[in-house]
Amino acid sequence: MDLTPFPPTIQQVDHLMVQLPEPEQVYQLFSEDLGLPVAWAIVDYGPFKSGGVSFGNVNMEVLNSSEEMRKEGMIPGGTGIVGIAFQPSEPLESTVNVLDAAKVPHGPILPFNVVQNGTPMTLWNNLELSGMMPGSLIFYCEYTFRNQGDFRKHMEQMLATANGGALGVTGLKKITVEYADLAVLEKWQRVLPEAAGGGPGQRNGGNGVTVRLVQSGRNAVSSITLQVKSLELAKTALIEKGLLGTVSEGRISINLGAIAGLQVYVTE
Repeated sequence: MDLTPFPPTIQQVDHLMVQLPEPEQVYQLFSEDLGLPVAWAIVDYGPFKSGGVSFGNVNMEVLNSSEEMRKEGMIPGGTGIVGIAFQPSEPLESTVNVLDAAKVPHGPILPFNVVQNGTPMTLWNNLELSGMMPGSLIFYCEYTFRNQGDFRKHMEQMLATANGGALGVTGLKKITVEYADLAVLEKWQRVLPEAAGGGPGQRNGGNGVTVRLVQSGRNAVSSITLQVKSLELAKTALIEKGLLGTVSEGRISINLGAIAGLQVYVTE
């Protein structure tokens, strides 16, 4: 595969998509029990239900899509982290031109349209990176109803006002992606630049986020790692709430049973 670098098309990771049978449970745990900012309240759009919480630099969407959406390939099947949305560095029309010039496979620009107060409107546009990782949706997300930079600054301010919530979160630090073959690795290496001093398996996801690529027997977004002000204080908070999972050198996790099997690590 051609690994020739091409002009950057990604500003940063915008949000993670987490599909669950009952998203309300995890939404409530992060927003109420752990005190993280609400990016958007849970809304039932009909084809899917979605709510968002913020880690300051990146949002996490918890959702439950319809069987029809899954069959049509609009949302991957299964549960867990099923997608990563990137904020494009340029308008999607320009992004398409860059991808075409670089011969990077992609789908069409797809608008998400709704009718509000009798007026049709487009809330956002998506552009999928075709075949980026089998079983997951990797795509650009361009909002039309708000300025994403201003919105993210607002989320960062809300996180600071909440003092990082119960755990003292300062942001999302790492996304771990497992891949089964080198073709998947090469696609990530083309799309994301190498993280400073990280080696070929560490890619820069923007705004403090590292995407760590690990070869295994599957293709999956397997875990996320949150950064906190004090690991000891975060551990104490999780113990008090009955949410402490594994404990190892320099890292703890949130109990899998409490967050529907999601693998969420915490570190300083």
